[in-house]
Amino acid sequence: MKPYEEALTGIVFISQQPAQRVIIVNTVSGNMAPSAWPRQFTGHYVFVLLIVYIAFGLPKFLVAKTPDAANKLPPDQLATQAESGKNSSAKQDALRRLEKMAHSGNPTAECSLGALYARGRAVPQDYVKAANWFRKAADQGDAKAECILGFAYGLGHGVPYDLVKATKWWRKAAARGYAEGE
Repeated sequence: MKPYEEALTGIVFISQQPAQRVIIVNTVSGNMAPSAWPRQFTGHYVFVLLIVYIAFGLPKFLVAKTPDAANKLPPDQLATQAESGKNSSAKQDALRRLEKMAHSGNPTAECSLGALYARGRAVPQDYVKAANWFRKAADQGDAKAECILGFAYGLGHGVPYDLVKATKWWRKAAARGYAEGE
């Protein structure tokens, strides 16, 4: 029996789950059972809305749009998804969201995007762009970015070769407790 047919007979199932409650509504008086629910429903208007809700769900204009779980991924997981996602559209979507987070000033996203540019994954390899993203993250105190920026200076990738600056960035990372910077 369909939900709207159940509603028309006076029995409304709140959920398809077997553990959920069943509300029995008297279509004439509006009384409801079980006792945990209000005893009286005033007016048939609320009853009709209940039937519509049960049968068809909430109207789309009343439902707040909430981001799905994929939109809540941390930047490092977005970078992994951009590198090795299931299909090209998923990779592009992850890269787009990661770039948006990086442009908004998220240091972890900036570091992750720099790593993508350094490795040439999901984007063309570009050490200069990678170093720029690492610098932005390091300037905000991201220890991993500070360490990687030290390696960039130590290897001359995207920045001029400079062991003094490399050591400076490694020491900053080590001071923040980042083991690879020690």
